[in-house]
Amino acid sequence: MASGIRTFGIDVSHWNGKVSWDVVLKPDAPVTVHFAYVKASQLYLGASGHAVHQKDSEFDENWAALKQHGLKRGAYHYCMPDFTAQEMADLFLSVYHPSKGDLLPTLDVEDEYVHAIQSGTKTRAQLVAQIVEFGKILVTATGHQPFLYIRKDIADFLGNPPEFAAFPLWLANYNHPPTPPVPKPWTGYTLWQYSEQGHLAGVPGNCDLDYLNGPPALLDSLLI
Repeated sequence: MASGIRTFGIDVSHWNGKVSWDVVLKPDAPVTVHFAYVKASQLYLGASGHAVHQKDSEFDENWAALKQHGLKRGAYHYCMPDFTAQEMADLFLSVYHPSKGDLLPTLDVEDEYVHAIQSGTKTRAQLVAQIVEFGKILVTATGHQPFLYIRKDIADFLGNPPEFAAFPLWLANYNHPPTPPVPKPWTGYTLWQYSEQGHLAGVPGNCDLDYLNGPPALLDSLLI
């Protein structure tokens, strides 16, 4: 992995509202965005206890705009511990249809996984198996291992399972260190979400800011 060179990108979802991609990607923009990830889907339990299949309300518009602008683009699914890998994959792949030239899809694993263990509703082994199985389903669908987006403390809480090494790491760390600490079993990160409170012309409110750990040309190795 290249060191000392970072390539700027962003990720967005419906929480950002309507993104003005013409503004974000205009030639004279203060910063050059080289890639973007957009949320595609999420399963969650509704008030009645039934599964709610949520397609991100801005996915279609964001996805089409990124294609129109010719920006390298990827999609992610927000994972939840309450569902099987197959249930999550079925929703994700019904919303996002992998195509040649897309950036690797991403599994987004966040605090819900810690809460599930703390509440006793799931074990570490169950959650690790779910994540690994979701990855295998996407390998079958795309021919490539997806990214795993995760914070170090969550990876540590899940026991730093060696199986996670199969995933390229998209690390979330907002402490702005020159080099963020990387959880085991990885030895380095590929993507780093270094801020969730960035500001970028064309994106309403706060914006997630990311670095690729290397030059723009490295993005070509992360395509389906």
